[in-house]
Amino acid sequence: MRLFPAVLVTLFLLCAFGARGDEVLQILHTNDVHSYFDHAHHEPNRGGYGRIKTLIEKLKKEASDKGIKTLVVDGGDFTEGNLYYMADEGVRSFEMYDLIGYDVAVVGNHDYLMGTDKFDDAIARSYPKVRYVGANINVESRFKHLKEKLEDAAVIDYNGFKLAVLGLTTNEVVFRWRLYDGGVSDPIKSAIWHEQKLKLAGADGIIALTHIGLSRDRKLVDKTRHIDLVIGGHSHDALFKPEWATNNNKHLVPIVQAGEHGRYVGRLMVKLKKGEGVRLLSSELVPVEGMEKDPVIEDQISLANTDLNSLYGPTWLSQVVGQSALEPLSKSNESLWALFVTDAMRDAARTEIAIHTSSMTGPNYPINGPVTRRDLLNAHPRFFDFNDYRGWYVYRAKIYGVLVKQVIKTVVKHGLGLSFSGITFRIEKDLKGDIDIKDMMIGGKKVKPFEVYSMAMPEGVARGGANITSLVSWVFKSMHRTPYTVLNALERRFQLFPVLKEDYVARAFDDESGLKSKGSTKTIFNHTVVNPQTLETSFY
Repeated sequence: MRLFPAVLVTLFLLCAFGARGDEVLQILHTNDVHSYFDHAHHEPNRGGYGRIKTLIEKLKKEASDKGIKTLVVDGGDFTEGNLYYMADEGVRSFEMYDLIGYDVAVVGNHDYLMGTDKFDDAIARSYPKVRYVGANINVESRFKHLKEKLEDAAVIDYNGFKLAVLGLTTNEVVFRWRLYDGGVSDPIKSAIWHEQKLKLAGADGIIALTHIGLSRDRKLVDKTRHIDLVIGGHSHDALFKPEWATNNNKHLVPIVQAGEHGRYVGRLMVKLKKGEGVRLLSSELVPVEGMEKDPVIEDQISLANTDLNSLYGPTWLSQVVGQSALEPLSKSNESLWALFVTDAMRDAARTEIAIHTSSMTGPNYPINGPVTRRDLLNAHPRFFDFNDYRGWYVYRAKIYGVLVKQVIKTVVKHGLGLSFSGITFRIEKDLKGDIDIKDMMIGGKKVKPFEVYSMAMPEGVARGGANITSLVSWVFKSMHRTPYTVLNALERRFQLFPVLKEDYVARAFDDESGLKSKGSTKTIFNHTVVNPQTLETSFY
């Protein structure tokens, strides 16, 4: 019933425009599916590549029966983000793309976190049919498979109408260092140059297929003249209605995005007409639920599980390490899980404070019932090198109190969701947008500028941070990898707290030594969570 109004609008528009001989095209789009092969997080009956394939085929047939062609695209991050990514060193994720039937996909930051060599190898081994685009990605000629496969834009002819799908990905410094021997340039500057190039080459319409996030999509439209439609990703926004932004020619341009983890397939109807470009007729997000799973996809998932069993051993992943009493799909429980991870690293590394990019854990925290190692790896699904198949390591460093503030400011400026253990502070922002860190307390005591403090962090912060600025590298001169992975740290934490409940922070506080003075009734907070959008801090 939810589809009925959109179908009526589409049929009306098809009748209105069809009489003039205009080309109507259906575009189906996803983004940020992150190798969620079997189902979306916390929803076993929703999402999953088998259902996505079934839905796409159904929508394609509906359009074909009306004489309408279909273009299937993805807004990037189709690999790292779930344990299935580790199946056959990421190759299964690439093979799935072809089986689903994507025509064009932009490369996301999680798609090259494997490193340029392994990215090139995965392309060589999977023989993909999908056309990968990324106009602002450059790799050296020695990566011959990437050089051959990666396009600036996919130009497709629809009855004489040349449609260009321009790929643009994020150039955030915390990620781009993994695309070594090459680079990722500014996507907006790249778009300005490439849209002119495409128009001069005869493109009748341009769609930007982006992985830069909604806020930068708005800036992209503002700075460009010839992009007719933006199909986005990276920020995981489920846009049930298009956002409209004004371009440099003072024309309105729609921006669409389809959420995360295969919960929706976006469906667009557009009109293609020379001289007018691409015009959006209708837009909707179709839930991926209530349908059969494609059997070919399900067979591929079985092969992926066989790969994982070979990698980890037949019983290792299913070993129960704790219990969870957390309800699913809760933002507050998402934050609680990030704090649990941060505390686990601090405990394993035996440090006074810990910093964690909570956005790197995401929403797939363990929910009601037994917690297995597989659950933990899916709740913190971060991998750089395939040899380190148990995930990121915990790093340890020593730092002067005066430099703690600079590290926090540097990391916060890059828009990452952050959680801290053992330290509290406030963020103040002036009229120019500059930020300052105020009222820093470590272990409930004011930070002393020339006292040395110990800090724990995940591998992504340690190795990625060193590529943000030379300051971080200098500050963390004593930084080293501990013997513990984040997975090890979480298992140790579950030994201290066998059942993860919503009162975890209060129980963890009671368990901490030295944070309360004897006889004191004053509340001492020991955790800080930073909202990456507003920079507001919450204390726990």
